[in-house]
Amino acid sequence: MELYKLRLAKTFRNDLRESYAYIATQLSGPIAASKWRQDIKNTIKKKLAYFPQKYRLIDNPTFAAMGIRRMNVKNHAVLFVIHEKTTCVEVLRIIYARRDLDRILSEEAI
Repeated sequence: MELYKLRLAKTFRNDLRESYAYIATQLSGPIAASKWRQDIKNTIKKKLAYFPQKYRLIDNPTFAAMGIRRMNVKNHAVLFVIHEKTTCVEVLRIIYARRDLDRILSEEAI
């Protein structure tokens, strides 16, 4: 089994930074936010490095046709694309799962 490399898109890094700031300032504080961020990164590394194909394409047909898949981690949807030729998984977004993903993806950059 081949190990996939991970590439974190700028949109993912921005989402992660915004979620961290929200958790740190509005919810639980900076220590909890740091733990949350580290848990997210570790889970993504662990679960997407081997057999990322086990996660299904997202429900939106337009974005599914682009090969965008979804993995849920800690009440968040992690959106990614698999690049088979380069054995790379590009992590595109991390969005709180209760938000309207279709609207967000249609209005914002992926």
